[in-house]
Amino acid sequence: MKKYGFKHDESIVVFAATFINVEWARVIGSGKARPFHYTGKHFKAFTGRTFCSLYHFLIKVQLQVRFKLIRSRLKQKWPLDRALLEEKREANRNAGSVYCLTCNPSQKRYVGITCGSINSRFKEHVREASTNSTRLIASEIRQFGAESFGVKPLALNVPIDSLGELERVYIAKLNTLRPFGLNANRGGQVSYTAGKQIKIEGETFESITIASEIISAKTEGAVPAYIIESRIRSGKVKLGELIKPCRRASKHSEAGTPLFRRHKDLLKRKTLDERWKVYDLFKADVLENISFKDVEAKRLVLAKKDSNQPYSKQNFEWVSKLEVTVKRCGKKCVVDGHLYASVEAVARFFEIPASSLRYEIKNSSKSVEGAVFAILERRTKITRSK
Repeated sequence: MKKYGFKHDESIVVFAATFINVEWARVIGSGKARPFHYTGKHFKAFTGRTFCSLYHFLIKVQLQVRFKLIRSRLKQKWPLDRALLEEKREANRNAGSVYCLTCNPSQKRYVGITCGSINSRFKEHVREASTNSTRLIASEIRQFGAESFGVKPLALNVPIDSLGELERVYIAKLNTLRPFGLNANRGGQVSYTAGKQIKIEGETFESITIASEIISAKTEGAVPAYIIESRIRSGKVKLGELIKPCRRASKHSEAGTPLFRRHKDLLKRKTLDERWKVYDLFKADVLENISFKDVEAKRLVLAKKDSNQPYSKQNFEWVSKLEVTVKRCGKKCVVDGHLYASVEAVARFFEIPASSLRYEIKNSSKSVEGAVFAILERRTKITRSK
């Protein structure tokens, strides 16, 4: 700990005694966490110091509640102090703003609407001007420069359904239609087209994505927006279903391992006997005669011996994916009194190339048995002639 500037009277002892395991692991930098070196200028007392982890530093500056947000920003290469200090902006994409741009040299004005920030929309106008756009506002920016324009909000947080009408009102009120201003038409069309409108329990949203973000915000992030969006797209439109808490990760010591995930998939998609519903008993049975390392190396999968019975200790086997496919889709055939699962199985048993056997069956119109004997007879004649 001396490496990171801890002293005998540091609060690290209190952390060790009071923090739960997850927080303690974050503090000391175990697992994937790395030492964090603060090079910013805002927290001058800590500039140049190295901490066990980012979380440890955030505790020092009392920003640990924003740990996930700050970590995400740093991964996106944000400047350090900006990532730490800038407040998260919650976009209300179900509302918008009406704004006015004034060209000071010509005193001509432009009224517009946006569902984002007004400053961002002005920057879009500036970028559009650089592409030699023929729009009036773009031509004016090219002629006089972006610095010659004043930006003024006229109405904020306007419901999106009323945004177009309010734009028409301001264009008429301020007389910004050409040739007196920079608007080419009377307005009224919302340029923000996020997707198909959706109504959830009486409330209308401009798109599924917007609905997901707004509903997620109401849960204070407890249910992520992508989860809500997935639920909406699967046909769930009742608010109670959308904000239902996400499933919790298993606390089993092997949770997340490949075999554990296979067992979880079986529980979800297949029928298991009561014994196999317990992971530890399932593991003991399937790895009784083989190691999971061999299972992965040979790319084996679990299959039923009897497809009409549930998975159990007596009704399973490790097989290759090819064997599963053959068992499910292969056409059974009889050769010399023996039943085979497929033509490929016959070819392997008699050591005949499968392609040769299929060719013989197709072109000589023989049965599988007849084709096998014909190939073996030709092979015998060739051997004798040698």
